[in-house]
Amino acid sequence: MKNLQTFFIITPLLVAISFCYFLPWWSFSVVLILVGVIIRRLGWDIASFTVGFASGLIVWMGAQTLFDINFNGILLNKVASFVSITKPFLFVLTGLLGGLVSGFALSSGYQLLKSKKGD
Repeated sequence: MKNLQTFFIITPLLVAISFCYFLPWWSFSVVLILVGVIIRRLGWDIASFTVGFASGLIVWMGAQTLFDINFNGILLNKVASFVSITKPFLFVLTGLLGGLVSGFALSSGYQLLKSKKGD
């Protein structure tokens, strides 16, 4: 059952990250809100913010690494120099931002049905 839960949480995150190619960067949060609602309806008891944050951090930093490899580091070096920070700090900062957005989105969706049912 734990493997199914992990699969159900990680797979939509991977799909949601692909939305960023043609939608705004925050568009993956809409998918995560829906995932939070579905998880609540299935009755799974999870720490929604923690799971959302951890999976968002991992996926966002993984995507960042892929972009760095695909563009030979040029794009991220330019972004890091533009905002006057180092490249490793840029990785951590964007990972934390993606983790926070993912955590709040999953937690919001998870709590949405809780407020409606009066739990």
